[in-house]
Amino acid sequence: MGSDKALLSYKGMDFVSRAVSTLQELALPVRVVTDVPERFTHLSVPILVDRIPNGGPLAGLATALAASDSEHNYFLPCDTPLVSPDLYEALAEKSDRFDVVVPRDGLGRKHLLCAYYSRNCLGSIDQLLSQGVRRVESILEVQQLRIHLLTTPDRGIPDSSFFNVNTPKDLERLRSIQA
Repeated sequence: MGSDKALLSYKGMDFVSRAVSTLQELALPVRVVTDVPERFTHLSVPILVDRIPNGGPLAGLATALAASDSEHNYFLPCDTPLVSPDLYEALAEKSDRFDVVVPRDGLGRKHLLCAYYSRNCLGSIDQLLSQGVRRVESILEVQQLRIHLLTTPDRGIPDSSFFNVNTPKDLERLRSIQA
């Protein structure tokens, strides 16, 4: 992108503030995980510094789970600004029966960072990281975890909810959707 995606603006809010707001609407405790905490002093939520610098999203999950006092943890990447609180209500309905609940859209794509992870996942994630594994999808292969793929179209959650902004062209497309 050429700049920090978290600070890009959409509908008058930067991406990270929008993600925080989405989760706060559900009265969920919110923390932001980052390698650069000084960029997020404008937020009124705790900022966690990645335990493994440049460790990627799997390391970010581990950082958040290690800092959490709750068994139930919901994740939302800031570069997915169209996610609705409805998704998290659907995830919560399954959270008591599973360690991991991952939304799967109408095209079969799994959205592992817009998901639920119980604190039980921390040991497995730490083990993966210690083996040099960085792919978040690897968590779905851990045998001892109870994993559920939530088919989001069945819940009335459109695939567009998972629109991810990674490039300037994606940002332009998002802003045209806004208009």
